[in-house]
Amino acid sequence: MMKSLRLRAQRFGSDTSGSMSVETVLIFPLLLWFYLSTFTYFDAYRTQGTNIKATFTIADAISREPDGIFPAHLDTMYTMMQFLNNSSHNARLRVTVFSRDTDNPDNFILGPTGWSCTRGSGSVNFRNHTSASLNAMKALIPPSPAPDQLIMVETFIDYAPPFSARLFDDETSEDGMIRQGNPDGFMIGLSPSTFTHREILRPRSQAALVPLRPNGQCS
Repeated sequence: MMKSLRLRAQRFGSDTSGSMSVETVLIFPLLLWFYLSTFTYFDAYRTQGTNIKATFTIADAISREPDGIFPAHLDTMYTMMQFLNNSSHNARLRVTVFSRDTDNPDNFILGPTGWSCTRGSGSVNFRNHTSASLNAMKALIPPSPAPDQLIMVETFIDYAPPFSARLFDDETSEDGMIRQGNPDGFMIGLSPSTFTHREILRPRSQAALVPLRPNGQCS
């Protein structure tokens, strides 16, 4: 009895016959998931890398402005950001010029020449920075001597994967922010998310501040 079972097991282990149609049905869903996931991750990294380059470009351009920034400058930079990131993705831009308080270097202030402006539609929390909001993010701001002026450029890209991250999902965009309608769906890649990048630098010439003209108005 045991010998017969052993022989059957050996024959089964050495059998190389199969059915192409059955094996295709078994492996095709895995191959499809792998292909879509790979394409999705590649596209996500490409979008994020492009956004980082756009942020560097905008920050560098502002730091080189000797006569200040006009609302038209911000409009043009926002248009350029949309173009670089593909206009199908909802993009937002926030530019803030601030400095450290001379009396308390640990405190950030907008000061008489500081300003903060936004471009693009975002959530209710997407607003111009204030001294309070700047101090709430101290850990994200690198050390700098007071009273040096600092320029902070923040970009936000609402990224929706080319293939929905979850099958049968009803994800929608509300107020410029991605919402997930079916978090328990079947994953095939990345979930919709917001790519954020922040660049902080000093003006190229400390003698040339970066005021907002005219009259400090964002629009």
